[in-house]
This record gives sequence, C-alpha cells and structure tokens, in this order.
Amino acid sequence: MIAKACLDRGDCKGIGLCVGASLDFLGGAAERTPVWMRKASLEWLHRLAQEPQRMWKRYLVDGPLDTLSQGAGIRSRRRSGPDRLSQEIRGRKPYASGPFI
Repeated sequence: MIAKACLDRGDCKGIGLCVGASLDFLGGAAERTPVWMRKASLEWLHRLAQEPQRMWKRYLVDGPLDTLSQGAGIRSRRRSGPDRLSQEIRGRKPYASGPFI
C-alpha cells in the first residue's frame, strides 16, 4: 500500500523493502512456521494461531477484501487499457539480464 501511494504521488525516490515478519524471526521475537506448513502455504494460519488478537483482521477480513478489490481492479483495467505501472515499465530501457524487454 505504501509503495502504491508513492507511485501515485510520483515524487518518491529510493527502494522499499517489504520484509513482513522477517525482522521478528531474525531477532527471535517470533518463531518460524514449521516446514510442512510453509510447504502447504499455511504460514498465515500459523501466524493467526500465534497472535490471534493482532492478526485476525488482517487474515480474515482485510486479506479477502483486498483480493476482491484487486480482482475488480484487474477487470476494470482490462476494459480501460494498461495501467500506469505497466506503461512506466515499458518505457524503461531493458537491463542486461533483467525482465524488462
């Protein structure tokens, strides 16, 4: 959300890193999800069980709403043409080994 707001403003410079709970894991403040849950894409469930009061809204309300709104946004962009980000990416010069061609 912050990265999108910066893109919309157009005057932000720099690199943003979305690291989630990585710093908590590295600092020992939170325990990692068991490997079998990570392989089954259930890391969210483990975090919800560990911190239900803090995480319930994120995973049970905000997540599904974001998914629905993104789906609606994709449908509207298909009707109205490419969005600003894809236009900016197309305007860039390709990196030697990068994905922008």
